[in-house]
Amino acid sequence: MSAIVPRYGPEEIRLRHAIDRLSLLVSTARDQAVPTRLSAVVIKTTYPSILDGLSAMDKARERAKRFHGRMTEWALRDNESEARLLLLHADVCRTILQQALRAAA
Repeated sequence: MSAIVPRYGPEEIRLRHAIDRLSLLVSTARDQAVPTRLSAVVIKTTYPSILDGLSAMDKARERAKRFHGRMTEWALRDNESEARLLLLHADVCRTILQQALRAAA
């Protein structure tokens, strides 16, 4: 009998919190009168791709639950590695937007 696998791993929980904080920065940067080119790329391209990655992780969880009746270790491990990568993207986006907002102030 295998151990009970948690619904979300620690990296995915960190990613979900990071996305919540990043969404506030994105909405603030959108309201900026003149966004920088780099912040425009973050707002229009990178942030939506992070959300797409999170959606793909949710779909992987649902597939595992549909076919196995629970979250599997394989699916959790896969989601955790994806969450680590998306966390790096979110950190870079946060840094870019914070610098753009400081420059605009």
